[in-house]
Order: sequence, then C-alpha cells, then structure tokens
Amino acid sequence: MLNLGQVVRAGALGAAVTIGGFVVEDIVGVTAPWVGLSTAAVTAGSGVMAQVLARMMTRRGRKVGMQLGYGLAALGGLVACAGVQIASLAVFLCGLLVYGAGSATNLLARYAATDLAEPEERSRAMGRILFAATFGAILGPTLVGPAEALGQSVFGLEKYAGPWLLSTFFFACAMVNVWGRLRPDPLTVWAEGNDTTVAAPSGGVAGVLCGFLLSWIGFAALALGSGGLSGLILLGVSGQRRREKAAVDAG
Repeated sequence: MLNLGQVVRAGALGAAVTIGGFVVEDIVGVTAPWVGLSTAAVTAGSGVMAQVLARMMTRRGRKVGMQLGYGLAALGGLVACAGVQIASLAVFLCGLLVYGAGSATNLLARYAATDLAEPEERSRAMGRILFAATFGAILGPTLVGPAEALGQSVFGLEKYAGPWLLSTFFFACAMVNVWGRLRPDPLTVWAEGNDTTVAAPSGGVAGVLCGFLLSWIGFAALALGSGGLSGLILLGVSGQRRREKAAVDAG
C-alpha cells in the first residue's frame, strides 16, 4: 500500500511543481526574476506542515496525520488551480503553501514503513519506499502535457491549470487509499507491541515554537538554494521562449 501510494503522491508533486515557475513567469511577466517563488512557497509549506503533521502522528497515529496532510495538499492544489485560472499570484502562492503539506506527508509516510519492520530490516523497508517514489517522480512530469490538454479541452481551463487539477485528484486518491488500506495503524501497533502509548510529545508551547523556528530556518536555507536553482534553469528556458517569440514576430 505504501509503495503504490508513494508512486501516486510523487507523481502528483512532480506533475504540478514542474510548471510552477512557468505559472509565476506568465502571471508576473516573462522578464520577472521571481520564478523561484513557486518552489520557495512549496518548501515553506512543507517545512511548517512537517512540524504540525509529525506532532499529529505522534498523538493520533500515522493514519490520521497522513489523511490530513493529503487532504490539505488536495485543497492547496485546488487553490493553486484557481490562482492560475484568475492569474492571481497571491492566490497561487497561498495554494502552494498549503500544497506543501503533500511533500511533508510524503516524507513522513516513509517512516510508516519502518514502524513494524525488524531493526535489521528498517533500512531495506525505507529503501523500497524511496525506490517506489522514484517512479512517481519520473512519471509526474510526463503527465504535464496531457493534463494541460485535458484541462483546456474538457474543463476550459488555462494552459497551466490542468496539472494542478490532476495533482489534486492524485492527492485525493492518496487520502482515500490511506483511509481504506492503512489498517491497522502501524505506529499504534508498534506502540502496543513495545508496551508504550502514542501520546503528545513533551515540550508544550515552547516545544512547538522551537520546532517552528527550526523549520523556518531550514526553509530559508532550502528556499535560497532551490529558488536559485529554479531561477537558473528557468532563465535558460525563458531566454529560449523570448527568442522563439521574437522569431515569430519577425516572421
């Protein structure tokens, strides 16, 4: 169940985030230097939601936390789709912040594979999950073109709105998959087998604030790196698009 889910969820992230920079470019302008905003927004949402979902799983088990994360990712995909449709950068980025819950849940779900594994088998169990996610990461970007065409022809959406709608569908399927098939909850079973309970972590409000602070520090570092990389990649693509447009205008 976890292996199949990782393929679907990684595909959802790959299909949508691939064109995030192009959405920002189209809304703000071809020469705008802010194309890395989409990656930064997803990273920010992922960092914050990782704290929230990890504490939720500690209190109530993997299943509830994963359902919440994928449900929020589906909602974020819908908001991002709406942002693309109405050409609103603020709405689009707000959607991406919530959409980051999908990335955080994908990372946390890998530990569900190790909850019931024997100590000597834990690395192999997580390795299988990572291997399955690779297929989704490869599959996702290949669905961008068909999703764009489907969104335009069937739903009358803007070009880049279709992949976000497809991603929303994938995350909704992932949420239903967890609800129907992740039984019993692996973290709860592990706790029962080790004569302990799944309870709220210690630290109270101070622990939560400290966790959020560390998440935002990590986000700042990741956003700078990933945003810069996205900018460099899209700089070359934007230059090619400008040359093609100039050639069409001249012709």
